[in-house]
Amino acid sequence: MTYLLSGCGTRTTPPNQTQNLASPNGHYVLSLPIEPQNNLPEYRGAPVWKVTIRDKAGNILYKDEDSTMIGALSVYWGWDTQGRVWVYNSDDGRILRWEQTVDGWEKVESDASDGIPTWILPDYAR
Repeated sequence: MTYLLSGCGTRTTPPNQTQNLASPNGHYVLSLPIEPQNNLPEYRGAPVWKVTIRDKAGNILYKDEDSTMIGALSVYWGWDTQGRVWVYNSDDGRILRWEQTVDGWEKVESDASDGIPTWILPDYAR
C-alpha cells in the first residue's frame, strides 16, 4: 500500500509575508525584520516587526523605530500599485500604510474609507 502525503516538511511563505519585496516601480525594497524596540519605554527591548524601506543599493530610507507590532504575532504586508506599503497586524486588527511624501515616508493608520486592499489580509480575515 502506498500513501502520498502532500506538503509534509515544506512551508511556503504567503505572498503577503514576502521579505525583500520590490516595489512596483522597482526603486524600493520592503522588509519587516523583527528587532528590539528601543524607542518606546513601555516596549523597551521587546521584539517587534519594523517596516524597513531601502533603495535598490540597499541604503535604508525608512525604518519604523516606533513600531509596536509584537514580533511573536503575525503581520501581513505588501506594496499596492501606487507604491504604498500596507501592513495588517493580526494582533489588534490594525491596518497601517506608508506613503512617500516630499519629507520621506509617512506612516498612516488606515480605515475602511482608505480602500484597504483585500490581499493584505490573511485568508481567515477576508
